[in-house]
Formats: sequence, structure tokens, C-alpha cells
Amino acid sequence: AAAADSPRRTRERRGAAAAAAGPSSGGGGGGGDGSGAGFEFLVSGTGPRTSELQAAGSGSVLCGRFGLCDIVVGHEKRGGVEGENLLIGRVQFIALRTAHEVAIFDCWSKCGTRTVERSDGRAPLLSSRPGSRRVLLFAPGERFVLEVGETARVTFNPRAAAA
Repeated sequence: AAAADSPRRTRERRGAAAAAAGPSSGGGGGGGDGSGAGFEFLVSGTGPRTSELQAAGSGSVLCGRFGLCDIVVGHEKRGGVEGENLLIGRVQFIALRTAHEVAIFDCWSKCGTRTVERSDGRAPLLSSRPGSRRVLLFAPGERFVLEVGETARVTFNPRAAAA
């Protein structure tokens, strides 16, 4: 049965296992405290799983409006009609976690990816946008919020202390 699973189902199963393991497991769990290899995140303003704590057990995640992304954003209701927000890329950004940092790669989005909040109050709120692409770097356990499109936000490490 496992061989017949779709890639999305496999990711959902890994994410559920990571969420069950919790951030303190330290061995590829949710990673909310920076000790694990995965991610914990919360999506707001968009998507099919708004305001639901989510986890991905992998050290890399895709974020965008494509249904197979780990973090799905850009599925919104406007004027009473459900649809995709074309300001958000099919793959808006890729997030990679290492032992020392989280790197956000926004290489091809239409409107860019902006840091709007981070728990390290001394660190700059950087952005990557067309014409001025850059890698956004964060500490592994740092809480940070990225904005894509007009209203979509993704909070990484949402259980970490806020600024």
C-alpha cells in the first residue's frame, strides 16, 4: 500500500508523525525548538488549513499555491468566489533547515517574500523580490513570519517566544 501512496499523502503522513513526536523529540520531529530536522508552521490569511498548526518532518519544504506543496497558500475566496491568488507562485519559496540556520529561497515568485516579524528584534526584516533576490536567513529556533501575496502569512516556529 505504501508504494501506491501519492507524494502528498506521504508528506501528510510524515507531517502527522512529526506533529505527534512534538518539538522536543530532537530527532526529526516538528523542530519547533530548533532541535529537530523538520518545521512547524501556521498559515494565516489564505489556504485550505488556515490557523491550523502544521508540521513537516523533512528538513526542506515547498510553499506555494500548488496543491502538492508542503505549505499551501493562495487558495482564497474573493467576492464570494473560491480561486487561486495568482500573486502567489505555484512554488513561492523553498525553506531548508540545517543545524545552524533556516534558509528561505524565493527565486521566481511574482511579488516576492517579505519578513514581517521575527523574534530576534535586532535582526533586519529582509525581503526577496523580483530584481532584488536574496536568501533570507534565520536561526533554527527563531519565530518568524513571512508574507506572500497581499495577505497570506506563514509563521515558522509558532510556539517559540514572540518578540
